[in-house]
Amino acid sequence: MEKNNPDWKEFCLKCKYFDNNMGVCSKLHTNIASNPKSFNKKCAGKLYEPDDDKIAVIKNNEREIAEKELERKKQELEKQKEKLDKLLEKEREKEKQINVLYNNIDKDEVKEKYKFHTLLGYGKLISGFGWLIIIIFSIVLLVGLSLLAKNRGEAAGYAIVTVLSLLGIISGLPMVVFGQLISCFVSIEKNTRVTNELLKKSD
Repeated sequence: MEKNNPDWKEFCLKCKYFDNNMGVCSKLHTNIASNPKSFNKKCAGKLYEPDDDKIAVIKNNEREIAEKELERKKQELEKQKEKLDKLLEKEREKEKQINVLYNNIDKDEVKEKYKFHTLLGYGKLISGFGWLIIIIFSIVLLVGLSLLAKNRGEAAGYAIVTVLSLLGIISGLPMVVFGQLISCFVSIEKNTRVTNELLKKSD
C-alpha cells in the first residue's frame, strides 16, 4: 500500500462509519466504493474508527475462505492419491503378469532342455549299445576264425561261427544308425529353435 494512496478497503470495511452494503461513508457523505479517490490519507488517519463486529466478520470470512481452500487442496490431494494408487495397482498387476510369464517361460525352457537332453541321451545310448554289439561279435568272429585256423576245424564249424558273428554285427548296425538319426534330428531341432529365439530377440 502506497503512503499517498492507501487502499480504502483496508480501513473502510472495518470502520463503523462505512456502510458495507451501500459502500457509503457517513462521515465523508460519499460513495467510496464507486469513487475510491474520495478516500484519502486524512480519512485513514483521523476519521477511521474500527468496528469490532465488522472486524470479527471479516476475520471469520477470511477463516472460512482459508478453510475452503484447505479443503479444496485436501480433495485435490485425495484425488491425486487415488490416481497414484490406481497407477501403482496397475504396475503391480503388470509386474505379476510379467513374473508369471517369465516363470512359464523358464518352466518351458527347462522342459525343452530336459526333453532335448533326454532324447540325445536315448540316441547315444542306442547307438552305443549297437556299437557294443558290433564290437563283441567282431571279436567273436576274429577269435572264432583264429581258433578254427589253429585247430583246423571243419568247414561246418567255420560256417556257423562266421554266420552267427555276421548276424550279430548286422543286428548292431541298425541300432547304431537309429541312434545316430535320433541324435542328428534332435540337434537340428534344438539348433533351429535357438536360431529362432535369437532372431526374435534381434528384432
